[in-house]
Amino acid sequence: MATRFNAYNTTNPEELLLLKKQEAAALLQVVRSISLTLEPEELINLVCITSINQLGINKLILVTYLEEQFAIQFHHGFDYCNVEELKSLRTIGQLTKISNPSEFNLPAIGIEYVIPLGNPQAPGGWFLIADFADSEAEAENDLIFIETIGNILIISLYNIHYFHAKLKERDLLLELEVAGRLQKQALPSNFNINSRLDIYAVNVAHHKVAGDFYDLLTLNPNEIVFCIGDVSGKGIPAALLVANIQANIRALFNAETPLHRIIRQLHQAIYSVSTDEEFVTLFIGKLNLRKENIVYINAGHNPIFLIRKEGIIKELSKGCIPLGLLPIREIELGTEKFYPGDSLFLYTDGVVEEMNANGELLGSEVIKQLLLEKRTYTSQQIILDVLQLVWKHAQSYNKSYSLSDDVSMMMIKFLK
Repeated sequence: MATRFNAYNTTNPEELLLLKKQEAAALLQVVRSISLTLEPEELINLVCITSINQLGINKLILVTYLEEQFAIQFHHGFDYCNVEELKSLRTIGQLTKISNPSEFNLPAIGIEYVIPLGNPQAPGGWFLIADFADSEAEAENDLIFIETIGNILIISLYNIHYFHAKLKERDLLLELEVAGRLQKQALPSNFNINSRLDIYAVNVAHHKVAGDFYDLLTLNPNEIVFCIGDVSGKGIPAALLVANIQANIRALFNAETPLHRIIRQLHQAIYSVSTDEEFVTLFIGKLNLRKENIVYINAGHNPIFLIRKEGIIKELSKGCIPLGLLPIREIELGTEKFYPGDSLFLYTDGVVEEMNANGELLGSEVIKQLLLEKRTYTSQQIILDVLQLVWKHAQSYNKSYSLSDDVSMMMIKFLK
């Protein structure tokens, strides 16, 4: 038995007061030491060692049940036991004196008391103690002390865990914001690339970073490559795959390389880095301003709209299956002539699949109607009007003013 000043064998008021002051000082030391930046292991050691020193406890185990996991956090004096032997503690919600450990399915290691900590209906931890007091009066007082300090410990562990979780959430949001800014910087923002074209595009991420993208590349004064794509999934993984695709597109393209070869090389690059569940839909085209034609491949993407100045819309859908999913066996090359006054509208599925309060998708027909009605407007005006239409449709369902998916659009008008 540890040597400990036993004030309970005397009725001396000074000695009793001294003991209470010591206990109050020990509790105050623990409370003052608690900080949200303290590591859980440091706090656990502080509380357990303070209890051992203050009460002269020879045997103590601290078991916690946090984040739905049992763990032995501190072990002192008892024979070895493993955490599986202590899972029956979940049935003990009040201070219990153990005379028969088998009654509670506990190991026979000499436990005298089980002290649940936190909510009695769902304790977050338990102190198991033995060999700690010289009298019943002293044991009663010590149990009050250790229960008090144990409850402070469990509440503090909950708070530290919550604080660290919020820090991680904040750090993740900061990382997403940085990634979102970098992603925006990688998208073309200067659309004045040719006097014969009126181009405008937008990219609206569902949450900080997007799995959608668009791109423009000037090969020479007469040839321009344009594309729009959508990566399955959202968030950082999708954004990383987008960056990989953009880098490959810019590295692979030149004026002499056939479009179908670019698609096969892109497919191989995506297939080598994507998971089984990741794939990319892509529409990629090459404008020849001298010949006034478009050569394109639609790799599983939404049909792109070619809007004739006469008020007719043609859907461009020739191509192949999405990239990175299955081996590509056949690629159909599409070609179209364009004339001054015609325009192209490229979009991702977030535009037409936005849902309203009645569960109705926006759909492509209402988009086509708007495109026809405003086909004489500038590209920027048309894109912003379509975006406003999407927002209005979404807000009847989602009052938080957020879209349910990433949205990207590009408009290319052919000028005289």
